[in-house]
Amino acid sequence: MHRPDTRTKLVLEVSAARPGGACVALLLAAAAGGAPYLAWAAPCPAPCPADAAGHPAQACPPRGAHGACAGPAGPAGPACVRVRLLHAFGAEPDDGRRPADGLAVGPDGALYGATSGGGEHGFGRLFRLGTDGRETVLHDFRGRPGDGADPQAPPTPDGDGGLVGTTHLGGAHGLGTVYRLDAGGAMRQLHSFAGGPHDGAHPQAPMLRTRDGSFYGSTRDGGAHGAGMLFRLDPQGAYEALRSLGGGADALADPIGALAELDDGRIVGAASAGGRHGLGGVFDYRGGSAKLRTLVSLGADNDCAMPMAGLVRAHDGRLLGTAYAGGPDNAGCVFSVSDTGDYRVLYALRGADDGAQPLSLPLQADDGSLYLSSSLGAAHGDGALLRLDVSGSPLVLHAFGRADVSVPSGGLVRDARGRMYGSAAYGGTYDEGGIFVVSRPEPDGAGRAHAGASLNARESTPARPRAACSPRLPTRSAP
Repeated sequence: MHRPDTRTKLVLEVSAARPGGACVALLLAAAAGGAPYLAWAAPCPAPCPADAAGHPAQACPPRGAHGACAGPAGPAGPACVRVRLLHAFGAEPDDGRRPADGLAVGPDGALYGATSGGGEHGFGRLFRLGTDGRETVLHDFRGRPGDGADPQAPPTPDGDGGLVGTTHLGGAHGLGTVYRLDAGGAMRQLHSFAGGPHDGAHPQAPMLRTRDGSFYGSTRDGGAHGAGMLFRLDPQGAYEALRSLGGGADALADPIGALAELDDGRIVGAASAGGRHGLGGVFDYRGGSAKLRTLVSLGADNDCAMPMAGLVRAHDGRLLGTAYAGGPDNAGCVFSVSDTGDYRVLYALRGADDGAQPLSLPLQADDGSLYLSSSLGAAHGDGALLRLDVSGSPLVLHAFGRADVSVPSGGLVRDARGRMYGSAAYGGTYDEGGIFVVSRPEPDGAGRAHAGASLNARESTPARPRAACSPRLPTRSAP
């Protein structure tokens, strides 16, 4: 989603140590006087609380401890998690600001992303971030007419060492672009959106690379009904406008999230508006027939509403998504849908308890559990990192705050070592957004977890005691 301008380089790391040794949790918090410090959580509790059915219940860890039990207790007890700040944007005057929604993992194992603002020209930048937190600038956008501006999504690796992505603004008409950065670092503008009935405008979603080497994307505006458009790049980079959204009583509108590819070649996505109830839904597109069909309309009664993050394939072939609103508390929810339109609500968020308004795609672990973030709510009002087990039971792993990052958005990604990474638009040392990482470090010989190097912190600083659970917070408007 489009956010106000900010600038921060930041990464958090969440790891798990087996109880039996100390469960270490990093906390980057603003001390009185403003200097951040590092604090340690208490030893890992055992076991995790369970509900009447024996499933792990939601954990509400102390605010000063950025960690919680994760998963059912085994012979050695439950695993624990911690959150560590890795990198914060905004350290230099020309640094990137406001990381776009999510990241991509490249074939070299590094993270690739974009910032929607900042950079040398103030129009955003592409970057590569090593897992050690070191950043390499790949491109600084220059804006119209010859370059893009304000990228809202991360680039997609093209299979040849390059990156393909979109910018929300810039280009010849100021309505956004599609670009390719080749392996040698040369930037080429593949398409400049013109809007109107025959072209899209203002793309916000990441590009989907399909099995045949094509790329599919969507725009939020433009098209025959002003409700967005699907488009395609062939393997050589030639642009083709495919199908306009909108135009019917229950037609969907405003697709801004990630697309997915089904086994039969259909392209599926989520739209944040339109549909039978005006609150979005799920659609599919079949290239051979050029037909766009509404699979599910969301927003009835307490149903999920306004899906903004898009869709991702689960291990069993179903599609997973989150909705920004809906549910009994209107705090959003997690849902799944089959390729035939069989729709299920997996979990409804609860605001102050576990966060609200998710802008994150779920990431499925090998055990079937789902990891995602909420963008608002939870203990500090700035979102939370959540885990849903296979039964849908939630666990709050971390409550975000402006002392680390705020308003996480975009899908989590995982590297070859099993660490998960995500982005957030606010918070960090310079309140310019950042990147967080979720991992499980190996304990050292004494059974203690390695905490990693501190960042702007003193390891001797004790954690300040806080209440275990905060009262329900007032509703905050979306950024």
